Amino acid sequence: MKKIVLIAFVCTLMPWTFVYAEDFTTTPDIGSATTTPDTASITLRDNGILVGPFTVTLPDPSAAPVLQSPTGTTTTYAIPARSVLAELSILDASSTEFDITDLQYFASFNSFLVNCISVPAASSTPDCFNWTYAVNGSFPFVSMDTYTLQNGDRADIFFGSQWRVSTDKTNVAIDESLTVTAEVYDPSSGLYGPAVGETVGAVQFDSSFTVTEFATSTVDASGNATLSLPNEGTYNIGIASSGYFPNTPVIVSAPPPSPPPPAAGGGGGGGNISHTQLNVSTALAYLAEQQQSDGSFDSSFLSDWAAFAFAAADPGDAKTKLREYLTAASPALLSVTDYERHAMALEALGINPYSGTAIDYITPIVNAFDGTQIGDASLDNDDIFALFPLLHAGYGTDDALIQKTIAFILSRQGINGSWDGSVDMTAAAVQALAHVTLLPNVSATIERAEAYLHAGQQASGGFGNSFSTSWVLQAIAATNESLDRWAPTGYTPQDYLATFQQLDGGVEPTSSDVQTRVWATAYAIPASLNRTWDSLLQSFAKPSLESEGGVTTSVASNGAAATSTLFTATSTQAIGPVSTSTLPTVPPSIVSTTTATTSVAHQTEPKIKAAVQKKPIAQAKTPVAPSFPALTDNQTAAVANAPRNNLFKSLWNFISSFFSNIL
Repeated sequence: MKKIVLIAFVCTLMPWTFVYAEDFTTTPDIGSATTTPDTASITLRDNGILVGPFTVTLPDPSAAPVLQSPTGTTTTYAIPARSVLAELSILDASSTEFDITDLQYFASFNSFLVNCISVPAASSTPDCFNWTYAVNGSFPFVSMDTYTLQNGDRADIFFGSQWRVSTDKTNVAIDESLTVTAEVYDPSSGLYGPAVGETVGAVQFDSSFTVTEFATSTVDASGNATLSLPNEGTYNIGIASSGYFPNTPVIVSAPPPSPPPPAAGGGGGGGNISHTQLNVSTALAYLAEQQQSDGSFDSSFLSDWAAFAFAAADPGDAKTKLREYLTAASPALLSVTDYERHAMALEALGINPYSGTAIDYITPIVNAFDGTQIGDASLDNDDIFALFPLLHAGYGTDDALIQKTIAFILSRQGINGSWDGSVDMTAAAVQALAHVTLLPNVSATIERAEAYLHAGQQASGGFGNSFSTSWVLQAIAATNESLDRWAPTGYTPQDYLATFQQLDGGVEPTSSDVQTRVWATAYAIPASLNRTWDSLLQSFAKPSLESEGGVTTSVASNGAAATSTLFTATSTQAIGPVSTSTLPTVPPSIVSTTTATTSVAHQTEPKIKAAVQKKPIAQAKTPVAPSFPALTDNQTAAVANAPRNNLFKSLWNFISSFFSNIL
């Protein structure tokens, strides 16, 4: 095991972090002009849809356009005339194939972030927060507005991360093998392939943000590596050799004490079996003891899961405090599943997810729909969990979004009846689908999933740990089955779950960290009461939309209106609109590989002011939804020009919030 303090970890994670602009050279000297114009190509892909390539004629390298800050007249930022951003912006101004719809300027970093690009051929809504670029197959550690193109260069801009990481399990026992799949993007083909030779690792972060590395393994030719972890706890899995640690957690649990063997003739829940059940009252008391003075539970993640527990069994004042906290909070959410979970938590406590807080948490989920599925097309958890909040936010089985998302979920079921070979995800899918059984093939799909879960049930009645067992219990409740059908040796999942409860009321051994115990207890309370997530959520109507000029008004069901004004950078060439309404933002130091994102046209002194958009986009209470960043990517290098103190402060704040909100 190896311990690394935060500063060392940050340097490994983001090697560009403490580099001043003058400390690196992005490209060789351009040299003298020739009679043949220099050219480069820019290829654009949106979720695999090929938009480019486009050929650009590179301008005189001595030209240096200056883009003024959208927030004032005192700060300006010079961009190289041949920067990837400048050339992309010129294409944007002259092309109908795509439109840069949100270019954000960060004065503290003197840099731009290409946030949203709309590609009509790929989606009806812009994709945001995850635009990455490569040049000649390599991923620069500087931002798009800094990298200077040379004659013959090829720049590839795509929606997604350079790396992808997934695991075959999210919950394992101590020393149980875990398969990690690591992939890298190939700009030339637009496909992800095995990240052969990279090293994957499992790390933990303590309260002082010390990083402890517990295990590493090398990726094989198939893109897989095997890890096993010797201690209990929650680990984050990523590509250690590249400093890429996205939101990919794995929980390691010790096996609970085994129930005594069933008496002869027992089985089916009968005989001489003595059944036990979680004590909900003491479990609620444990959660209330861990609640902070502001009503939260240490992180947005834990606060959300506690909301489900309190919706299932009202603990009184603790629920009121949590509801007040969630109403006032504006958590930094990093993925579409974060938005889904948080919207569910709001609905569980009767808070309108559209207008009950300062932020609309439903629209980002809807905007992540690409016409076939929601979020990352390689994942299904973002589709499964989307159904819960959307079906309680005015969407129904007659909506194309719901129908296509369900069809995608059905298509992802494995031959063995599971989703992702995971008990957890299969149980979640059963919960999601149990309420739409009138749609074609859903009932048969659930039956196959149940067969998979039955095959994975252990003699103890459980499914390896408290977390998985809680979700299976909710899946059983969703299908209205008797626990007698889930007692292969006489013991039920309820019996097994109860063995994890300690004398203080919390679930999981007292040797586990408090966050893990709060998490497990919040899972166990609704499960022990046979309450599904769907049964806990209250329903809210869709808001109506009324547009007036450059302002879109969102009229919620309670009649309240919120407005957001769209802005455009104007100059001799048209530039796409910059949205300025309120979604949680991520510090530009970690906003994935999108590179600077405004339409920086090729001119001398553009002005930023309110204007008519080049390609208007309808917006509700929030701007176009972010498509959510990974932790590190080359667009994050947009802050390489930042003053060192500002960068470290933003990075520190992000690291502390990110790892306290691990999914």
